[in-house]
Amino acid sequence: MENFLMPKGFQDKDIIYHYTSVETAIQHILFTDSLRLSPRLRSNDPIEKKGFSIGGMTTQLDDEKSRALFKRTDGDAKFINDKIDDLVRNAKQLCFCENYYSEGKFLMDHYGFLKPRMWDQYGDNFKGVCLAYSRSELLDNNKITHSGNVKYIDYSILQSNFNTINHDSLDGKKKNEYIDNIMKRVQDTFFQKHKDYRDEKEYRFLNFSSNEYEFISTTDALVGIFFSPSLMNNFYSEQLRRFSNNKGADLVYLNWTKNGVDVTSEKTWNNLRAGIF
Repeated sequence: MENFLMPKGFQDKDIIYHYTSVETAIQHILFTDSLRLSPRLRSNDPIEKKGFSIGGMTTQLDDEKSRALFKRTDGDAKFINDKIDDLVRNAKQLCFCENYYSEGKFLMDHYGFLKPRMWDQYGDNFKGVCLAYSRSELLDNNKITHSGNVKYIDYSILQSNFNTINHDSLDGKKKNEYIDNIMKRVQDTFFQKHKDYRDEKEYRFLNFSSNEYEFISTTDALVGIFFSPSLMNNFYSEQLRRFSNNKGADLVYLNWTKNGVDVTSEKTWNNLRAGIF
């Protein structure tokens, strides 16, 4: 049976979602019209938060030639190591999730705001908030160095990621091309996670800065606020209502039941009462 109070427009591929606690949503996101990019090295994922341990590698040469090769290329190898360390140390990221899209009918299970495991892990055990944004508005209004979908891979691919410097390649005419390729491969790892996370459908913003945090503006980008009134006190509920009214965002209530979840869009409900379809 169709739910006529399901929010309209949230099937759009432009919509991305960010889960957080209600306190963070009210005090640090909605109040300031901003989102924070946090250091990658502080990620909860122990694979993500590791830096690179880079070794050296050469082809089979006799000892004298090997020593000469290392002497000629040692400065470039150190330069690469330092550059990678800076890249990892300065990486700041912000995580969203998307809807799931497949051929055929769009189901309730496909909505990015109806992921129980996301509510559990990132939405303060279902007591938090999910904020929906227009991806295009965020990208148009902010300087984002890199953005894209996370690729979910298995351990065998993770183990094959770049971890050596080929001194032979530093001794040729294509040295600069080799260095550029290394840096690209390192940056590509910033959009990789183990495939066990694949149901999160993560979309990520990435910037590089020596600041502790980076912030982006969310002005005109917020389109929805999702939460469960029965799991939240009235004060927070009214604060969220006020922000939704001020920012023109849909306020959407989730009621978790034995049969799943009931979804009620305040904007859709008001339109139905007013005879607007």
